[in-house]
Amino acid sequence: MSQRRRPALLLLVLACASSGCQGSRGDTLGTGARAGRAAPSPAQGLPPGWGRLRPLLERGEGFAASGDHAALLALAPALKDEGLSLLTSNMPNTLARHHVPRFLEGRAAFGDALLLFAAAHEQGRAADLPALLARLAGAWQGWMSVLTGQAPERAV
Repeated sequence: MSQRRRPALLLLVLACASSGCQGSRGDTLGTGARAGRAAPSPAQGLPPGWGRLRPLLERGEGFAASGDHAALLALAPALKDEGLSLLTSNMPNTLARHHVPRFLEGRAAFGDALLLFAAAHEQGRAADLPALLARLAGAWQGWMSVLTGQAPERAV
């Protein structure tokens, strides 16, 4: 190595060693916590828009657990609309090629569950909605497990 490059290399090594090569370690958010230590969101790992159904499903599961069939019946149109928008969405371009079959299988299972849920809603079968909502939530979680990188045994 030439004598001219040694000081530059030495400065680079010292700069990395002094900062720990970790970038900023201060409170960049102004919250008293480090930026990388934020609590994980419920839809962490999902592309934008793909987690919008989760709060609706959680509200519906709360209604089902409390036996409030009228509230679940009122929530059904929003669940159907969000579910249909997911089914008509394009596949995320961040999805790895080897996950495509699982993604399509999950989409089909979710579509079947949504169809049964929508049919029960349209026919006014409020007593069937809690069980069909549980099936819909399970199918959604299985479908989204592909996007979050969970193991196949947790999927559809």
